[in-house]
Amino acid sequence: MGYTLGQAARAVGMSKTSIFRSIKAGRISGTKDEFGQWCIEPCELHRAYPALTDATDSDGTAEQAVTGRTGGDTALMEAMRASLLEQRISDLKTMLDDMRIQRDDIRGQRDAWQRQAETSQRALADQREKGATSPKQTWWHWLRATA
Repeated sequence: MGYTLGQAARAVGMSKTSIFRSIKAGRISGTKDEFGQWCIEPCELHRAYPALTDATDSDGTAEQAVTGRTGGDTALMEAMRASLLEQRISDLKTMLDDMRIQRDDIRGQRDAWQRQAETSQRALADQREKGATSPKQTWWHWLRATA
């Protein structure tokens, strides 16, 4: 017997819409029964989304609300999650270092282009100054020189 959308949503702490979107996207599989309601197998749901934990026991051991796992299984799951989080943090730090290297490279290129633009502007300004001091040659000047 599988979960309905509402039961699946409560089992993993998500909304019914999110579960439905996951079915449509193919992250989890589900079928419709003869009444048109979605039926999602628990193993399929928990393959993609972990079950909620309920830490309200009086003796301090946590049990999972839906699957009935014991505290030892929960500790193992928490250890696995911590390991995955540490790996993710390590990957993100590597990505950050790569982005910093890329940023420094881009800044270096920007500075080189800026120096080139400033040099070109100075050269243009020098040419304009030289052009302003020399007398303009017109065709009238040429006509006078030949006569």
